[in-house]
Amino acid sequence: NEKVAALMEKWVNMECFVRPEINIKDVATEMGTNSNYLSTYINKVLDTSFATWLNTLRVEKSKEYLCGNKRLSVEECGLKSGYTNLYNYSRWFKNITGMSPSEWRKTQCGTGIL
Repeated sequence: NEKVAALMEKWVNMECFVRPEINIKDVATEMGTNSNYLSTYINKVLDTSFATWLNTLRVEKSKEYLCGNKRLSVEECGLKSGYTNLYNYSRWFKNITGMSPSEWRKTQCGTGIL
């Protein structure tokens, strides 16, 4: 488990999760492990699914863009975070944070932009 945790941390720190269309097989290959082992680790140790883990990373990254560069549109923040369309970005963002990206930006970044 420690080996997988270290591999995951390195992969996350390299921000590989922002590439669109990535799947668990790709991630496992890049980490030098197999997808079954990685899936089991994410499900049992992290107590989440691969999709939720990946999208949580992306949403956290998009928060940096939302507050860090107010000239970027909400859609651009999602695209830079690995989403291929605004619908999926907004759906996952709301699922994880409880609000839309634009609502989050307005309340958390003090921009007043909607």
